Amino acid sequence: MEDSPYQKAFDHALKLLAIRKRTVRQLEHRLEEKSFDSSVIREVVARLKENKLLDDSDFAREFVTEKMSRGSAGRLKLTAALRQKGISESIVKKTVAELDPEAEYQAALNLALHKAESLGGMERVRKQKKIYDYLARKGYRFSLCRDIVRKIQ
Repeated sequence: MEDSPYQKAFDHALKLLAIRKRTVRQLEHRLEEKSFDSSVIREVVARLKENKLLDDSDFAREFVTEKMSRGSAGRLKLTAALRQKGISESIVKKTVAELDPEAEYQAALNLALHKAESLGGMERVRKQKKIYDYLARKGYRFSLCRDIVRKIQ
């Protein structure tokens, strides 16, 4: 007996989620790429949400926690990344609001110290600008970048 389109879509969704967590939008996109009907996709997503296998809030929290633990992204970059992954604005705001300011400060300070070390004996003003720009590209707030640069110099 041949599987229904719903069962094929559901099985494919489970395979994708077994590889890594995804947002609702990411999963919908992957199922659309496989040419599943939009009504089937909606049913699959609803069932996965119902069974707590697909949850944008959990995804956002884990994503932010992982990025913050590595210090690889500040508040601004995290916000942009979550939006780009299709997370709703309300979830993005709530998740970013939960960030620990002290942890963000420490992550930025560690990045800045590492960057300062790699810049060696460069002229002070030029070194400060490079560190500031580096932190800004990582998505740290401009006031935080300024404070960090002032602290390490």
